[in-house]
Amino acid sequence: MIIQTRYARVVDRIRIINAERLELVKALAMNDISDIETVWNENRMEDLESQISILLRRGKLLKNALQFMFLSVFTSIISSPLLFIQYMVGTSMTLPIIALFSVGMVLIFMGSICTLKEMGKSFVAAVLDTKTLERRKGQP
Repeated sequence: MIIQTRYARVVDRIRIINAERLELVKALAMNDISDIETVWNENRMEDLESQISILLRRGKLLKNALQFMFLSVFTSIISSPLLFIQYMVGTSMTLPIIALFSVGMVLIFMGSICTLKEMGKSFVAAVLDTKTLERRKGQP
């Protein structure tokens, strides 16, 4: 659930930033703004494009993590009936059960790695956002 929430927030943030970027493009295209606003808008556009790039990478990592986690759940779901059949019928299905369990563990591990990588990148976009604010405070 946490990964899904993070993924949804990243996608929402991409949409919000893209909407802001489109407004800045529109303002620059209309040329109805002062020189100071033009410079600020151009700097903001650079920062927004950097943020979108970071958020797209984060979104891809989270999407991969979700896929790995759901595939892991799927391997568990498949192994449960196999365990039941082995118990009820007495047929040895140890190898497929162990294989599915092992694949599931590898998938959980891969999903966890993707999530950890995404968490490492999560602060960078916020730093870019504050960079724009610091630049704005420095202007007269």
